[in-house]
Amino acid sequence: MNRHLRMTYIITIVTMILHIGCTSESPSPTDLTSPNGDPQGLSAPASSPGQTENALGITHFNQKHWDIAAGHFNKAIEADPTLAESHYNLAVSLDKMGNHGAATISFRKAAELAPNNNEITQSTILKQHVGK
Repeated sequence: MNRHLRMTYIITIVTMILHIGCTSESPSPTDLTSPNGDPQGLSAPASSPGQTENALGITHFNQKHWDIAAGHFNKAIEADPTLAESHYNLAVSLDKMGNHGAATISFRKAAELAPNNNEITQSTILKQHVGK
């Protein structure tokens, strides 16, 4: 095989590998559940002053750093007390840490703030805590 043909072959293979990697589906942080059924964090609207802290919380949540995630979700709530997604995310983190009473309070607040948000109100974990 001549050098030019070999280089074309290598470039084609690398391009195919990169294309497959870019088009494969991976769960986003806003998915309700992971492939194993665990709840996932909900993203905050970009316009919310708590969006950055919420995003940091999701990063730690996805790494199962529940206490660190909860700290970020609390900061997001301080920045925007009406941020239902952060109340929900905090509730899930509290649930994961075994603090079910506080989780239930946060789930109720999330549902109160966003009664039309099905990602929150229809989630299995919220229903388990608030009995809806």
